[in-house]
Amino acid sequence: MLSRTIQPLTGLTILLLGSAAVTRMSGMWLLASGARVVHRLSGSADHEDDVVAAYVAHGIDPFDSEERFDAVVFTPEVAHELEAVTSSIDRADQIEITSPYPESGDFVRSAITDMQLWARSGLGYLTRHMDVSGEMTTIAIPRNRQASILGGALSALAVVTQQLSKAPDDNGVPVHIRLDLLELLAMLPMQPIGFAQLDQRIVGEPSPTPFRMPGGTMTTRNGLAFVRPVEPAHWSKLLHLVGVRADLSSAVANDLSLLRIHVDEINESIRAWAAMLTSEEVSDVCQDEHIPVAPVHTASQVAADLHMNARGFFQDGRVGLPWLASLDESHSRKATRKSAIRPEQGLPLSDLRVLDLSWAWAGPYATTLLSDLGAEVINVEWHPRASNLRRNPPFAEGKHESNNTAAWWSANQRGKFSIGVNMKSEEGRKIIRELAAQADVVVENFAPGVVDRLGVGYDALREVNPELVYVSLSAFGQVGPRSHYIGYGTQVYAASGAGYATSLDEVTASQMFIPYPDPVSGLCGSLAIAAYIWKARTTGCNARVDVSELETVAMVGLEPLLVGLDPSREILQPEYVVAESRDREPVALFAVDDDEWRRVVEALTDSEETNGMAPAGSPSESIAEIVATLDKDDVLSRIGDKGLAAAWVRNSAQVLDDEYLKETALWELDCSPEVAKSDINIAGSLWKLDGERTKIWRGSPRLFSDTSAVLIDLLGYTAEQVVALNASGAIAVDSPG
Repeated sequence: MLSRTIQPLTGLTILLLGSAAVTRMSGMWLLASGARVVHRLSGSADHEDDVVAAYVAHGIDPFDSEERFDAVVFTPEVAHELEAVTSSIDRADQIEITSPYPESGDFVRSAITDMQLWARSGLGYLTRHMDVSGEMTTIAIPRNRQASILGGALSALAVVTQQLSKAPDDNGVPVHIRLDLLELLAMLPMQPIGFAQLDQRIVGEPSPTPFRMPGGTMTTRNGLAFVRPVEPAHWSKLLHLVGVRADLSSAVANDLSLLRIHVDEINESIRAWAAMLTSEEVSDVCQDEHIPVAPVHTASQVAADLHMNARGFFQDGRVGLPWLASLDESHSRKATRKSAIRPEQGLPLSDLRVLDLSWAWAGPYATTLLSDLGAEVINVEWHPRASNLRRNPPFAEGKHESNNTAAWWSANQRGKFSIGVNMKSEEGRKIIRELAAQADVVVENFAPGVVDRLGVGYDALREVNPELVYVSLSAFGQVGPRSHYIGYGTQVYAASGAGYATSLDEVTASQMFIPYPDPVSGLCGSLAIAAYIWKARTTGCNARVDVSELETVAMVGLEPLLVGLDPSREILQPEYVVAESRDREPVALFAVDDDEWRRVVEALTDSEETNGMAPAGSPSESIAEIVATLDKDDVLSRIGDKGLAAAWVRNSAQVLDDEYLKETALWELDCSPEVAKSDINIAGSLWKLDGERTKIWRGSPRLFSDTSAVLIDLLGYTAEQVVALNASGAIAVDSPG
């Protein structure tokens, strides 16, 4: 039975150095996963009286110099302290987390640093407040430590993957792994980065002719619901459901441009229908018709959510890990492992084989992170569907008819193998079972129940591999009263409370131009994958893991969620103002209280006479007026000179030109076969081992380009058998353009 009681990392002991929020968040992930975590604080600025600091520190032990550690996590500012604990970390891997913003050790103010990172990374430009009509408007920034929480998950993943590289009873050679918070965030907007280069289009930039789509955030009887499907079939069902005239409702299934032409008529019907129901009723009625719609939840509504509570996500005022798991003994015999088909690069996961059945962004992003560390990832495409990323713009050279030119797909599938298998055929299912027998982990992100109906679910595949880890990533999880809900990133963002993490008035919610929950879930899913592979290898058992995107994004919005769970908690959430400078660039300014806002005004005006100008709990028109008289660089220098916080809210093109990311050499040319000649950049690997970034060993594969090689070289099929299987439709070996 799936539960939250399994702690896969029992047996590991980790040392945290310093007070940095990201270091503490790394400890939170590792401790919750079962590791013993010890914290060596420096100085007196530990802020244990802060609610969030105390929450994260719960269960973490103080430093004892007699202990020996498997890994140590730290930031550059406390690297000098490594010498003081040399005897305790002589066999420990060193996980160093860097950032363009120096770490002050002040946990309370670390939320502002994270907000600066969000603004600078390109994510800020892609996050917008929603107006009363449901349209995305002004720039919004999460008022919590999302960068540190995500960075903590990434550093926890680094800890575990390095442990996987060591033979049993062998400590191996300790390594130094460097990760960077800005790089992590800048990697996430893959599609907008592609648009900025291939189409010279800036996602989120205002258009002279507004691109209006019906739906969005709709007022219900008790709150809000996010009602904006993606697929034409879903739109058609929705319009029939809400009473739009039948001819139009049917026609949009084949022509989505009709939505924009008739936007006002459609909106009138959706609004009138939604206003009669509660947010939950709107969602349930739509989901019963297989239409992806979700409530827009506040943190308190998330804390009271029936589905999440039924899954045991909340316990005693605390938040659990965003997955359920089970361990099972198997009496089957493990198949003899075949040699790797990926070239050896000496990377930590070079002995890991991943059978990747995923097709949307969350699963592929998880396996991309593993591939960048050396894992051999075999991605099964075609049936029941190929990756939808292959058909999403922008396309290299405008070749939208090709399956191999989409920049979003190309950035996300590098270093993998693509094989075409019809999982609806008996021969196809046989191939999946043979691949599972050779794999360490199977990853899938279909709707709950699909893989079981296809005959490639956990129960079917664990019989051929006694140490198989089977990981499912889905919008609402595999179990629970709303596990049948389907959802894209926008629905998960709405239902998780993320939309209110940006709010300055607790009324205005936000949305994003990208499906942010997908890569966030992919990152956390990759941690779950690595942790349970370590568990399977140390115990010789099967593991089934159920990663919920909803829970993952809710956990990333930790601070407001803690208040939602216990309103008596007083948590400092910094405020922000986003204003346009004289040179028409958005600049975000941050402060923790009215006194600090007065200092902001003084810095901008070179005057100590502020006349009481301060936001007083809301964005200030006076500050916006002042910023409008100054160039962006002038604003940043004036604020920085006074020790205050601001950030240029960069769009995707400007992130590609960020001086810090150029210095760290994050961007590298996409070497995928049909994209390479376009000379576009993608984010390289996030992993720097002993000072060198791991190499992407090849670009993204052409559709089905590796079917023959995998079947012949890994599974032992003959060339004649491959030809016959292709002729029967059980496999596909060509890439059709």
